[in-house]
This record gives sequence, C-alpha cells and structure tokens, in this order.
Amino acid sequence: MNNNIPAVEKTLSLLEELSSSDKGLTQAQLKERLHISMSTCYRILQTLLAKEWVLKDEKGLYHAGRALYPLFLGFRSSFLFPESLLSILEQTSGKYEIGCKLSIRQGSDQVTIYRSEPSGSEMTPAFTGKKTSRFPVIEGSVGATLLAEETPENILLLAENCKTDIQEKTVPRLIFDRMDFLHKYGYCHNENNRWHICAFSAPVKESSGRTAAALTFILPRMGLDAGMQKKYIILLKETCKKCEDIIKKGE
Repeated sequence: MNNNIPAVEKTLSLLEELSSSDKGLTQAQLKERLHISMSTCYRILQTLLAKEWVLKDEKGLYHAGRALYPLFLGFRSSFLFPESLLSILEQTSGKYEIGCKLSIRQGSDQVTIYRSEPSGSEMTPAFTGKKTSRFPVIEGSVGATLLAEETPENILLLAENCKTDIQEKTVPRLIFDRMDFLHKYGYCHNENNRWHICAFSAPVKESSGRTAAALTFILPRMGLDAGMQKKYIILLKETCKKCEDIIKKGE
C-alpha cells in the first residue's frame, strides 16, 4: 500500500532540486527534471513563493528561499553560523565598547542569532535582541540589509502585513531609502527608532553573493561625531569580511 501524497512528494522533490542548484532553475527546467506538467509546476512554485520557501530572481530563476531557515536553524547555526562568529562579535564588542549583533531573515521576521555587549554596558537585550528574539524584517537598518535583494512589490507587501506599529509600516519609503544608501555605500544606518540608539548595519554574504546575515553595530545616539562614525563604518566592513571568511569555510 502506497501512503505517499503525490502533491507533497512533488513539492519536496522540487525543493530538493532547488537546494542542490547553485545558480537556480527555471520553471521549464524543474518541469523536465521532475517529469510533471507545466501547470502543476507553476502551482507548486506559486504556493512556495507565497510562503517565501522559494525566491524568484530578475532572470526568472527560482532558488530555495530563506523562509526555510526555521526548519534548519539548528543545522545552520552549527555549520553556516558557527560559534566562532560569536567570538568575533565578542572581541569587537569588548575592544571597541559597542554592541554587536548578527541577524538573519526568517520570512517576515529578522532574528538575532548572536549578540554581544561590552562589559558594564547599559545596553540590554531589548536593544540588541537576545538570541532568537524576533523583530519585523522591515524594521531599521537590519531590515534594509536583509531585504536588499528583495523585490519592491514584496517589500510593500511585508510592510502592509506587518502587525507591529512601527514607522516603516506606515512609511515604507524609509526602507527603500536605506536600501538605496546600502547599495551605494555598502552599509546603512538608523537613528530615528523606537530604541533611541544609533545602528549601523552591513551585509555578511555567502560565496554566491547572496546576503546570509546582517551585522549590526549598536551605539548610543549621542556623542558620535563624523570622525568616529567613519571609523566605525570601516570597522563594520572589516568585521563583515571576517564573518564571511568563516561562513564560506562552512558552506
């Protein structure tokens, strides 16, 4: 007796194909590989796109989506995001007396996977987000960094469906302005926020060039002159490079 559910079996096979492809696959390629009709392939892809289990790029290629992260967070934390990343954050935080955190996207949320505050700091996990804490993915410099490769249509949809009363929900232009700044300068910042802190974020990328996580430096809003800000931005990018080197070793 065969207890398999055909639709589920086809969906899982499609996800396996996308997960094993470095460059992504077209709908036609998936149809051929899975030996299914174009209409069935289309319906599966549309369902997975709606749940962000797959992503579609500007070339029409489909990729495994970041909403799969919750299923594999333990695995990814051990391999793609090893504990040695936390050591980098702790060293940076202690030496320069700043808050540091590493965040990833899970669907409509941004999730803190590592964080560190300097010894004796008045910063609390409310600022940096304790491990596994969640915030709306559209929020702040972290959100703009994690959404840098997302389509404008999906970003507007995320803002519309956001259940938290934050400024990015009512003024999505804030998200796009930060993303534009990020694309131009390699980082973005946010000072006008509910936490009353100054946050600088930059992408930590996988070898494919996709953003794996957002690294954020958190500082008091007061007392940060232009010279100090420039030094922190250079440090932020250098620390991202250190994190990327570790992540690429685990890929």
